[in-house]
Amino acid sequence: MEENNQDFEIQDSNSAKKLKALGVDMNEKIHSSEDEITKGNLWDNIWYRYKWAIIIGSIMLVIAVILIVQVAMKKDDDIKIAYVGPAYIADTETRDSLINIFSLIAKDYNGDGEKIINITSNVILNSEQITEEDEEGRKPNASQVGQNQQYLNTFIQQMQSGDFTIYLVDSKLYEESLKGVFVNIEEALSMDIPDEMKYDDYSIYLSKTEFGSYYKGLDKLPDDTIALVLQKTVFADEDDYNNSIEFLKNMINFKAPQN
Repeated sequence: MEENNQDFEIQDSNSAKKLKALGVDMNEKIHSSEDEITKGNLWDNIWYRYKWAIIIGSIMLVIAVILIVQVAMKKDDDIKIAYVGPAYIADTETRDSLINIFSLIAKDYNGDGEKIINITSNVILNSEQITEEDEEGRKPNASQVGQNQQYLNTFIQQMQSGDFTIYLVDSKLYEESLKGVFVNIEEALSMDIPDEMKYDDYSIYLSKTEFGSYYKGLDKLPDDTIALVLQKTVFADEDDYNNSIEFLKNMINFKAPQN
């Protein structure tokens, strides 16, 4: 029996025949050779393998540059004052008014040509204030009381940073929670202070200084607001601390202009 050596032609499918009739080359590559990653193209290989790492790294680099520029351009504060009590002084009008008043007794301590006062506002109530009714006769609920205590705890922790030397504090809140972290004010300022101006050995009434009574914008702060000097922490800047002491001296020694 003879071996059948007849070559069989592979029949195209109907789909293939239709594509050929339309002039479509079935052997055409889906991707062009220009888009293929070749062994000799180093950049294409790197981009293909590490594209997202390069993109993310570039974004992080841009952010880092922006932050560095912002820090470099940021001007240092000449005086920093921290307020804690019931008054809300964070609105632009009140804050700017207080800054303008305090700048009158400040100096350009860092020599950059400007007097920059930084005032932070911390609305924290003492034990009496937290139980008072609001204008609609409602008392704070348990959640609000707990939040007030949390704010106080956070504030006390932040004091340890030594960023601020001068504190303006609600006197009862001071009695309840903040005693023991401030220095004897006469020793800190190396000066005698009239008894009628002092709240205790560590603080003075802002409203009983001639400065506090002369500038009406300071009435945004309650009359029982006291000024204190924080103990110098290991994190405190020596120059900033000394400048704050001089600023507080200027406040106490201020004499109202004579008409």
